[in-house]
Formats: sequence, structure tokens, C-alpha cells
Amino acid sequence: MKKTIKGKLVLSIALVISISMIIGLSAIYYIIDNKEEKYIKQDIKSIGDFATNYIYSSKVVGDNKNIYRTVNYISEIFNIYAFINTNDDVAFNGESYVSKDIEDFKVNQDKTISKLKLYGSSELWTGTLYQPIYIDGEFYGELILQKDYSEIHKLNKGILIGIGTILGVMIVVLIGIVYLIIRNTTKPLEELSIAMKLFGIGEKVLALEVKSEDEIGEVTLEFNNMKNSISKLQDTSKEFFSNATHELKTPLTVIKGYTQLLSEEEFENKDINFMLDNIENETIKMSNLIQKLLSLSKNNIVLNTQKETIKINDIVEGLINLFKVIIEEKQYIINVEAEDVCITAVKEDIVNLISNLLDNAFKYCQGQDINIKLTKRQLIISNKCGYIKEEIKDSLLEPFIKGNTEKHKNSTGLGLYLCKNICANNEFKLTYNIDEDIISFRVDFL
Repeated sequence: MKKTIKGKLVLSIALVISISMIIGLSAIYYIIDNKEEKYIKQDIKSIGDFATNYIYSSKVVGDNKNIYRTVNYISEIFNIYAFINTNDDVAFNGESYVSKDIEDFKVNQDKTISKLKLYGSSELWTGTLYQPIYIDGEFYGELILQKDYSEIHKLNKGILIGIGTILGVMIVVLIGIVYLIIRNTTKPLEELSIAMKLFGIGEKVLALEVKSEDEIGEVTLEFNNMKNSISKLQDTSKEFFSNATHELKTPLTVIKGYTQLLSEEEFENKDINFMLDNIENETIKMSNLIQKLLSLSKNNIVLNTQKETIKINDIVEGLINLFKVIIEEKQYIINVEAEDVCITAVKEDIVNLISNLLDNAFKYCQGQDINIKLTKRQLIISNKCGYIKEEIKDSLLEPFIKGNTEKHKNSTGLGLYLCKNICANNEFKLTYNIDEDIISFRVDFL
């Protein structure tokens, strides 16, 4: 049987409540029992003192009441068994309840001190007192009293039963209340557990309602955030690979078509050259796409996480020299405004980041000027750009986003997406701004 948190909590609290109630009831029983015993001792002792004083006063004042009348008087006013044994006579009156206790006192050899016996059973509760009587220092006789306290004991027992019943009802009610509270408290956990299981096997799960601001509410909120992130990642992955498949399929179709034509027909040299140029272009396009995919894969796997201190100026200068042929061919003017900047990061990532941003500028710049500004906190690369469609203007950092100009035909649409991932992995922030015909990409070194 599965042990749930709710079951464990209810069982534990029920056990604590039950033990507390039992301890409380035991304490009440002890107090009542102790008070009852104390009351019996005080009551029968006071009756004994009264009887002794009555006998003493009768003797001293010379009252001629005989011992029988004295016993009857004491027995009747206190509803008690009374026994008096003097040197001259023996008298008793009243109903005895525990004869053994009386007989034991009758054969008592010690005539100097008072003695008390208590007897208790389920049906009977008595107190028996033995008290020697001395008048003027001389032993006059012995007094034995026995009284039934069963009614008092039953009353106390009824009180205990009543208290026990009330405590029992309280236990049931408290456990019921605790169960309801725990059920309401742990219900979100049960819902969370079910949702996690369903989500784990690929089922679609709606966002869970956050019903409290406690730790359970925080866990539920974090689950919703995690679920949304994973779902978004899954959707992005599906879209990414769908687009990647499409992008790879297009050049392969073109290449296949041209190769079939070349193998089946005879063409003039200019037609052959045209086909070969197209095959080469599509091959380059496919090669670039595969290169970007590999870079993204490498970036996601994080093969190299070794960070080091890097001088950004040197990387920018080295990359400008690397692109020197392209710059001269297209007659670009590179305007560099740079401070001496050193950061701690993965060097390979920084080289790829700046290389892709520069490559993007070289490919799509519509003017001659490319501006590079480097400060302690940021790198900004800006250039004049052509028309960018409204539907993609806010999504340039997403995968497979490409423009519709001639320059974009051989684009993979992955360069800026790669830059975005590199920045995320190195805790940088990549943003861009389009102001009329000027586009600026900014990397903040957080």
C-alpha cells in the first residue's frame, strides 16, 4: 500500500493527539482519585473525632445515656456502621459492608493509635476507622466506624467517563479537522505529482493553479515555469529541425536535378557552366548551413567551458585582418572606436560571436561604412541596412530568419541565432536596434 504524505501526517498528528488526550485523562483520573481518597479519610476521621468527643462529653458531664443509645445516635445521624467496645459492654448499630475490615480491627492489639482502611471494588467503596477512646488518660474503649462511599465513587467515576467521552469526541473531531486541513494542503501536491507523471510520459498538461503563497505554491509555480520552458524548448526544437530539414532539402533537390540533367542530356559549355555554378552555390549554401548547425550543436553541448581573460581589442583587430580581402573587394570603410577592454569568457565563443556579427555586417551592409564601437561594458556593430520585412523585424535573433533580398538567398538564417546562444552561455546580453536604415547590434558584457 502506497504511503502518502497526507496519510503520514494524519497518522502522526492523530497519534500525538491521542497520546496527549490519554495523558490528560490519566492526570485527571489521578487527581480525582487522590481527591476522593483524601476526602474519605478526612470525612470518616471527622466523624470519628465527633463520636469520640460525644462519648467523652457524655462521660464527663455524667450523662446517663448508655452505650447502646450512643451507638444508635452516632449511626443514625451519619448513616454509618458504629461499634463501641468498653470495659463494661459492647454495642453496635448500622449496616456493615466489609466485615473483614471490622473483624481485623476487633482483634487489634495496638490500642494506642487510630487506623484507617479503605476498600474499593467495582460495586463497593468503603472506609473503616479504628479509634481508641481515652478519658483522662485512661483507656475507656475502642470505636470502629465503617461508612459506604460508593455513591461518591460512582459520581467521580461518572465524571471520569463523561470527561473521557468528551475527550474521545474531541479526538475524533480534531482528527477530522486535521484531516481536512492536511487534505486541502496536500491536494496541490497530489495534483502536481499527477501532472509531473503525465508530463513525463509526453502528455499535454495544463498550467496548475497556484492556490497558496507557501512553499507548495512556490513549487507549483516553478513546475509551471519549468513546463512552459520545456514545452517552448520542444516546440523550438521541432521548428528548428523542421526548418533545418527544409533548408537542407532545397539545395539537395537543386543539385540532384542538375546532376540528372547533366547525366541524361548534352549541353553547350555555357549551359554546363551555368549548372555547375548553381551546383557550386547550392553546395556552398548547404556547407554553410551544416557549419552553422555544427556550431550550434557544439555551443549547446558546451564542449569548452574553460574561461580566460581575453583582450577584445586584439580579437576585433585580428578578425578585421581576416576579412581584409572582403573589405577591400567591397570597398568597405571600417570605423573603429575602441577602448582597451579585457573580459573573462570562453575565447572560442567570443571569436565566433564577433566573427558572426562582422560577417553579418559584411554580407548585408547597404553602404560603405561599418562602425565598431568597443567600451568597457559593451560592443556595438552598426551599418546601413536594406528594407527588413515587418513580420521578421522583431525576430532577427531567432533561427532561420532571413530577408528577401538577393543577398539573403544563400543565407542560412542561423548566424545571429548562434550569436544569441553564445551570449546566453557566457552571461552576455545581445540586442539590436533598427533606426530608419541603420541597424545596430549591441553586446552587453554583464
